[in-house]
Amino acid sequence: AIFVNSALSSPPSSPRTGSTLPWAAGAPTNLQVEERVPQSLEISWTAALDMGNCTFSQWHVEIRGTSGTWSSNPMGCQSLSNFGTTSCNLTSLSCDTTFTVRVRQRCLDPQADSAPSVAIDGKTSRAGSCLTPAATPTNLTALALGPSSMQLSWAAGSPHD
Repeated sequence: AIFVNSALSSPPSSPRTGSTLPWAAGAPTNLQVEERVPQSLEISWTAALDMGNCTFSQWHVEIRGTSGTWSSNPMGCQSLSNFGTTSCNLTSLSCDTTFTVRVRQRCLDPQADSAPSVAIDGKTSRAGSCLTPAATPTNLTALALGPSSMQLSWAAGSPHD
């Protein structure tokens, strides 16, 4: 026989339904800098095979420059809402500067978002529009040395690049 002291019993619990967190998508892999040109970096990555419970929304690119702060949706890599688009061209960057980039997969349910990819560094080049032309020489003088010769002198401008 089981003795139950009804004075010490609690009322029955109401039934509850449990929920579990969504299974997150795998992080993108194989992030690479494909091309380095002045003021831009072209990046590409591979989508993870493990989609978890993710219904794809967009690729989310983050970049960190010399400030050390991550910023989202950099110029050239915004609105990447096609799952098959796994590259973009980061633009409007500073010349001759190293940037760190990473990518993650965003899902309709943010709890299923992937972790970020492994971050990689890429450096913009120093060429073309990044170069500063030499300054124009000044104080040009000409001294006639004879009927068919002259001596020129000038002050050199700054050489820059």
